[in-house]
Amino acid sequence: AERNRPLVEKVADVAVEFLCVFLIAGELFYDLEFQANPDISDIGDALYWSFLTLTGIGQPFEAVTAAGRVATVASILTALVVVPLQLANLVGAANTAQSAEGPAQPQGQTRMGGFEAASGDYSSDAWDRSSDEGRGGGG
Repeated sequence: AERNRPLVEKVADVAVEFLCVFLIAGELFYDLEFQANPDISDIGDALYWSFLTLTGIGQPFEAVTAAGRVATVASILTALVVVPLQLANLVGAANTAQSAEGPAQPQGQTRMGGFEAASGDYSSDAWDRSSDEGRGGGG
């Protein structure tokens, strides 16, 4: 469990950073739009906008002010930079944790696209020898 601690901390760091991006974008959008935009009645509407917009699902409503539009573009660009970088860091931490644990596969087996494959000699000569043995040929 102690070996996975850095990975757990990294997952928590990434989750907090994602949450901060969503909260800051939602708060910024709320501050810029709440007086002019009839679709925003409270901070919850702005946070809903933030989540849907930054995850790429789409905007539930449009910004009506120029500042709101600029904030929308800035928020989307921030998400386009932060999310891939943090996911790359998370994958790196997971790979480091996995390599620290040692090989996860039994010896003599490898993973290929989700399928187990026994390692061995699959050359045509080996195939001919196994075919000869199966027919009773001595090799």
